[in-house]
Amino acid sequence: MTRVEKFRNVKYVEKENVCKEFNDSLFTQLTHLGNEFYEVQKAKRVVNFDLPVQISFFVFNYAQLQMLKSYYDCIDKFVSRKDYCYAAMDTDPAYLGNSASRLHDVVRPEKLQEF
Repeated sequence: MTRVEKFRNVKYVEKENVCKEFNDSLFTQLTHLGNEFYEVQKAKRVVNFDLPVQISFFVFNYAQLQMLKSYYDCIDKFVSRKDYCYAAMDTDPAYLGNSASRLHDVVRPEKLQEF
């Protein structure tokens, strides 16, 4: 997905108009194209964020809920807390360290069949 705030206006100008474009407060980048032509990039004066903030709020919270469900309903159910430790968790990845070389080796013996 493209971030709306990164959108730019692009304009092609000749060498004699570069100074005017460069002094504009919205100027961001200048690229020489050769033959006395330049590409000028400017930030947009107005950026329209057309995605409702409620959607991103819901998606983020729903992702966190799924991560917590996997933690409590799977890892915590099958593995003793003394055998693992979460190093980091975000909405996509979860990094955990365990006391054995494989996750299968730290599963509680009574839960091994269900796992």
